[in-house]
Amino acid sequence: MSTRQTVTIQGPEDRQRIATWARNVEAGTVVTFRKKSRSTEQNAKLHAMLGEVSAQVEWYGTKLDAEDSAPTSPASPHTDASPAGTSGTAGDPDPSSGSPANDPERDILIRYARDVLPMAADTSVSLLALKEVEKEWAAYELSKLSDAGKAKARAISESMRAVANDPARLDGVLQHYAGLLECAVEELREKVDG
Repeated sequence: MSTRQTVTIQGPEDRQRIATWARNVEAGTVVTFRKKSRSTEQNAKLHAMLGEVSAQVEWYGTKLDAEDSAPTSPASPHTDASPAGTSGTAGDPDPSSGSPANDPERDILIRYARDVLPMAADTSVSLLALKEVEKEWAAYELSKLSDAGKAKARAISESMRAVANDPARLDGVLQHYAGLLECAVEELREKVDG
């Protein structure tokens, strides 16, 4: 079995498959159950609306369209081995310039990381959908950030693409940004409905 499996429970067969997996995984395996957040129809409408927004928005001075392929960073410093709160390369934002707990920029960056990083690890979410969410954030929230905040947002976007290419990196990436943003890893995990 691969390192990540996803199943939508629709009947007894799905429950049996999950039970079989649980009996056969090695100790230390993390299992997460979450309620589905959107229907397929809602997703389609969301992506159509985001496509309209993206046609009007510049992302750090560049207009992207639906055919653009998101760049990937094979040498991304955000791996499971990246210690929390440290930077991997000279291009990374300096964690020592951390923000106080009541900093509105920090809050925006935490919400952005929480929105895009776990989504990137979801193999059912397309790269195009991730780009649309990224563009929406760029248009409405990230544009308000200082230059240092925008640099951190770009690093989160780069990490989002790295996680999309290798979902197993998510835990290390979340630990990295929890240290950088001075928050708990749980604050960066996907929001629970309700």
